[in-house]
Amino acid sequence: MRSSKPSTQMKARLSVVILLLSLIIVYISISYYNIQILKGDYYATKALASQTKTFSLPAKRGIIFDRNGEKLAHSITRYRVYLSKEAFDINRKSEVIEILNMSEESFDFLYEKARIRFTLARQITQEQKDQLIVGDFSGIWFSDDPTRVYPYNSFASRVIGHTTIDSEGIAGIEYMLNEELKGTDGVLRTVTDAIGRPLPYGNEERIEAVDGANVYLTIDEVIQHFSEKSIKKGIEETGANNISAIVMEVKTGNVLAMASEPSYDLNNPRGKNVNMDEDEYNSLSEEEKVELWNEKWKNTVVSRIYEPGSTFKTITAAIGLEENVVTPSTEFNETTGYHEVYDYKLKCWIYPGHHGRETLTEALENSCNPVFAKVAQKIGKEKFHEGLVGFGLNDELEMQLPGVQNYNVRSVDNIGPVELATMGFGHGVSVTPLQLMRTLSALVNDGNLVEPKIVRKVETDNEVIYENTNGTKRKIISSDTSRKIKLMLESVINNGSGKVASIPGIRMGGKTGTTIKLVDGVYDEEKVIASFFAFAPVEDPEIAILVIVDEPQSSSFGSVVAAPIVKEIMESTLRHIGIKPNFNDN
Repeated sequence: MRSSKPSTQMKARLSVVILLLSLIIVYISISYYNIQILKGDYYATKALASQTKTFSLPAKRGIIFDRNGEKLAHSITRYRVYLSKEAFDINRKSEVIEILNMSEESFDFLYEKARIRFTLARQITQEQKDQLIVGDFSGIWFSDDPTRVYPYNSFASRVIGHTTIDSEGIAGIEYMLNEELKGTDGVLRTVTDAIGRPLPYGNEERIEAVDGANVYLTIDEVIQHFSEKSIKKGIEETGANNISAIVMEVKTGNVLAMASEPSYDLNNPRGKNVNMDEDEYNSLSEEEKVELWNEKWKNTVVSRIYEPGSTFKTITAAIGLEENVVTPSTEFNETTGYHEVYDYKLKCWIYPGHHGRETLTEALENSCNPVFAKVAQKIGKEKFHEGLVGFGLNDELEMQLPGVQNYNVRSVDNIGPVELATMGFGHGVSVTPLQLMRTLSALVNDGNLVEPKIVRKVETDNEVIYENTNGTKRKIISSDTSRKIKLMLESVINNGSGKVASIPGIRMGGKTGTTIKLVDGVYDEEKVIASFFAFAPVEDPEIAILVIVDEPQSSSFGSVVAAPIVKEIMESTLRHIGIKPNFNDN
C-alpha cells in the first residue's frame, strides 16, 4: 500500500512552482509600484495625452458693410464632416454619399488615400448634418466650418473680393483687410473616445475665438447698383470688351461706386467668364484656368495704365491758366487741322477738316489737339512737368485695394519737343483711371487735392480701430483757376462734345476722351479707349464720375459711347443724394 505523503520529488516541484509564483508576484508588485507610484504622474500624463485632442474653434469673420450699413459680405455656420475608417461601416457608404451629394468616385478616392481619419466633406448645411446625426453613422463626427456668403453675388465684385474655402482673403477688400476681418481662432482641448469624438464627461480646456472686425466701405449700395446697371447696358450697346466707372464725392474723396463689367460671381469666383462657352471653359488646363481667374479678379480702375487722351486737356488748360500763359478767351487760328513739330504733323480728330479761329474754351469744347499742343509748348517742358507733379500725378495712391498702380510722369530729360506737344493733348503720358480721377476732381474742387478712399472705418463690437478721416492733401491751383476750369468744362457740356451728357436743370461740366490703344507697346489704330469725365453741380461740385470704355465697336468717340453712361449714372446719383434740377437758374 502506497503512502499518502508527498514524495521528495513532488515537494521539490511544488517548491519550484511556489518560488516562480512568488517571483512573478514580486515582479508584478514592483512593476505596479513603479508604474503607479514612482512613475504614476508620467504614465497618467501620457494616457491623458493619447486621449486628449485639440480642436480649432474658428473665429467668425467680420462683416463687410456699405457706407449705410447694408451687408455686402458675411459668414454663416456650415459644418466639416470627419470620418474614421476603423469605426465606419463601409456597407452604409451609399447612404452617406446621398446625404452629402457626393459622387462614389470622390468618396472612394478620399477613403482609399486616407490612413485612419480624414475630412470627408466641407461646408455642409445644418439639414445635412441633422440627417447624418439621425442616421446614427458610426465613425462620423463634425466641427464648425464657417462659410463666406455674398448676398448680391457679382455686386461690387472687384472691390469686395472673395476668400478661400478656409476663409482667407484672396482678392479685393477681403484680401487687403484680411488680418482685421479674420479674427483669431480659439482652441478646445478635450478628452475623446477612440475615434476622436469629445466625451461629455471629460475635462476640457477652452480658449474662446476672437471674432474679426467689421469693415464699412465708402461704397453706397444704391449708387453702386445704378453704376453697374448702366455699364452693363453700355456693354450691350457699344460691344466693348469692358467698361469701368468711378463715382466719387468731390470734397471728401469717398468713392461711392467702383464698377467694372463684365464682373464675376463672388459665390463662385472660379467659374467661367460670363461670355465663355461651358465646353470651352472645361477644355482649359489648370494653369490656363488659374490665369483666367487672376485676370478676371483684377480691378482695372486701380490697375489699368493707359493714355487718357482728351480728358487730359483739362490738366493742360489748368497748368496754362495757373502759369498765366493763356486765358479762357485766348484765341488760336486753326485753319490746317494739324500742328507741325519738326517733321511730325499732330492732327486734330477732325482732320482734314479744321476748327478755324477758336478760343481756348472753344478748343476745349471742340477737343482740338493742335491748340493743346501749342498750349503745352507755351508752358514749356519744365513748368509743364512741374505742374503734372504738383497736380499729384506722381503721388502714391493710398487706396486700400490690391493691385493699385502708381504711374509716374516721365522725367523732364525725357520730354522732347514732340513729346511735350503730344502730352498736351493726352498722348505720350500714362495714368490709371484712379490717378486721373483724383487730379480732375481736384481741379473742380477749388483746387484742393483729396485722396480717394474706399474704406470708411473698421470696428469691433467695442471700439473703432480705424477711421479714414483724410482731408485735403494740398491746394494744387488757385480758386480763380478752379473757377475758370469749371466754367470751361460746363461750356463743353452746353456747347461742345459733351452735349449728350447734359441734364436739364443741372449745371454740369465734363470732358470727353478718346485715345488709340497701345497693344504690346505698339499703337493699334483699330482699337481705342473712350472715356468721359463729368462733375455736378458746377456752382458747388458734389459728385464726379469717370467712365472708361475699352474697345467699343459702335463708335470710337467718348461723346458717343461714354457720355450717355455718365449721364444715366449722374441723374440717378444726384436724385439719390437729394440734388434736384433747378429750372429757374439760367
